[in-house]
Amino acid sequence: MRQTQAMPDHTRYWAIADELFSLYGEGRYEELLAAALAAMERLPQRPATTAYWVACGRCLTGDPGAGLEVLARAVEAGCFWAPGDLLNEPDLAPARGLEGFQEVASASRRLHELAQAAAGPKLLSFGPEGAARGTLIALHGAEGPAEFAPFWAGAAGLGWAVAVPQSSQVQSSDGFGWLDGDVAAGEVALAHAGLVEEHGGETADTVLAGFSQGGRWAVEWALAGAPFECRGFIGVGPSLSGIAPAETSRLISTGAERRVRGYLIVGERDWVLEPVRELAQAWNSQGVACELEVVPGVGHSPPPDMDDRLGRALDFVAP
Repeated sequence: MRQTQAMPDHTRYWAIADELFSLYGEGRYEELLAAALAAMERLPQRPATTAYWVACGRCLTGDPGAGLEVLARAVEAGCFWAPGDLLNEPDLAPARGLEGFQEVASASRRLHELAQAAAGPKLLSFGPEGAARGTLIALHGAEGPAEFAPFWAGAAGLGWAVAVPQSSQVQSSDGFGWLDGDVAAGEVALAHAGLVEEHGGETADTVLAGFSQGGRWAVEWALAGAPFECRGFIGVGPSLSGIAPAETSRLISTGAERRVRGYLIVGERDWVLEPVRELAQAWNSQGVACELEVVPGVGHSPPPDMDDRLGRALDFVAP
């Protein structure tokens, strides 16, 4: 199903999320908990996300019982999360040993399975006036894409046909994520084929982009040349820790052979900054041209001046 209208403004969500992620990265857990509790009031449309934040904050500040209570109340209200988010999140480790945690996890899993059975991929698109300069496929982060789609729309004004696929993989009751790479690659390949058919152009005129979780896949697929060939990648706060070191070496070699170019936009307070900086240096030294922009005052969120930065990124990746 294709939607062409712009999504609502989610500036408030990103301002709140940025504050929380920055406090987390700085280890200021008491302040993080206070901000997460306030977020439950300020973001009523995201009950699963804010309950998860509060539960993590309770565990980090030494009260896992209260954290489990928050999760239990949220599940009773219909919230749920992907099983791995409860069973593998390090911050929730103190709660996992408590009586009642498995019941909460099981109830969440059942709700997740029901939602997953009814889910399917969607596509939001933004078309340029006139012929397209190329195609930009932009991947949302976890629990997207509503909160991030508008940040890519500016590329349409620069002559690019833009598609923001929504994953079919349910991350939580608040949104979707790219949890299974093979499933994600298939859905993104279909979105890309449709965009090229609608607006014309060759696969070589494509740029892959993404934020956070989506940024990881955009970088990996662009370097690998699969599921389709492209000019390069744009990663905004990309979570690259999921790429194994051995795989990183192979991807660099493959990307260098095909002259892939990359552009990274990361906030100066984002916890991914240092590993991303190290990878960017490695890519440049081994033949993958890569530019890194560090955004002052920003944490793990899209920059407020995304249009300007996106224009520079596209000019670099697809000169």
